[in-house]
Formats: sequence, C-alpha cells, structure tokens
Amino acid sequence: MHEYSIDARRNKILFYLSLFAIALASTISALLHNLPFVTITIPVTSFTFFLLFVRIFTTKLWRKPSYQRIGITKTPDLNGEWQCVRFNEVTGEQTTCTLRIKQTWTKIRFEFTQEGYIYVSYATAIQTRYPLGTRVSVAIQIFRVVKQHLPEKINDAFIDFMILSNDELQGRYYTNPQAFSQYGLLTCTKINNTTNVNEPSHS
Repeated sequence: MHEYSIDARRNKILFYLSLFAIALASTISALLHNLPFVTITIPVTSFTFFLLFVRIFTTKLWRKPSYQRIGITKTPDLNGEWQCVRFNEVTGEQTTCTLRIKQTWTKIRFEFTQEGYIYVSYATAIQTRYPLGTRVSVAIQIFRVVKQHLPEKINDAFIDFMILSNDELQGRYYTNPQAFSQYGLLTCTKINNTTNVNEPSHS
C-alpha cells in the first residue's frame, strides 16, 4: 500500500485525537497516583495513547458510515472487490477485469487482475471538492505475468475515476504512448465490500 493525497483536512482530526490522548493519560496517571498501597510506578504517556488512537482511527473508525454522515471524515471508502468493464477506444475491444482496493485512512492500493497481466497503483489523489463530484486519480504500473518468471513491467498507465455512488466508479484510462498507447472507458461495480490484496515483491 502507498500513501495518497486528499483535499479533505486531516489535521483537525489528529488535533482532537491528541487532546483526547492527553486527557486520558492525565486521568489514568492521577488515578494510579491516588491508589493506596501502590508502590509500583507505571509510566502513562499521552503520546502512547495518541499512537493507539491514530492506529484505531486509521484502520477502523474512519470507515464508519455515521462518521461520514456527520462530517467527521470525508474520505470515500473504496475498500472491496470490483468488477470492471474496459472499452478500448483504439481497438474497439471490450474486456472485463477484477479490481481489488485495499484502503486505510492514509494508505491505499489498487490492483487490477487480468489474464496474464497485473496492474498495481503507486500514486493516488482524491478530490472530494471536484466540481462534478468526487474524483480519484490513480497512477498504475502494468506487469506481464509469466509462470515461473518474475513479473515484467511493460508500461505505465493513468486512471481518472469519478465516484458515481458507493458501488459504482466510472472514468477513463490512458497508457504511456511511448510504450504502447491504449485509452478508453472504464466502469467498475462493487461486488464485495472486503478484499485481501497481497503485497508482491515488486510493489
């Protein structure tokens, strides 16, 4: 997985998590100090709680629909398995492929699988305030997969998605014209809310 940029502000959430961590650490320290017959000193730091809260929020809490509804987080949750239809405007061919997205509050990974090929993201930007809706721009590396051989990189690609709903993405794709120019339309429909994307050695 790699980090991604987003125009939604994250600093405000981190600020409130730090305040909560300081308050909790101070409360626990005071309680331990006032316990009778306790001779063991247990160091309780706000930084420890802050790291714990960030970890929980980053991996779990940010995805809760209730947080999205009241505006605590504006990051779209793209986790899951998607079935995609790709229309190649160069050749006129229409093909299907599977897209698996694994995402936390700060990191993401797009992985397309098609017979003989794998497409893996290395950079992503999300615009929640784009005039037409929420826009997702993804830079992709394309690998050819041959049995008993390491994957061979053959091209780079760029995908520009619009989020039509929680279950539908639609956009355009382009490949590096210096290697082999391809471009066209891409429509993806979510078929599973969970996914397990393995990290290959080349990512």
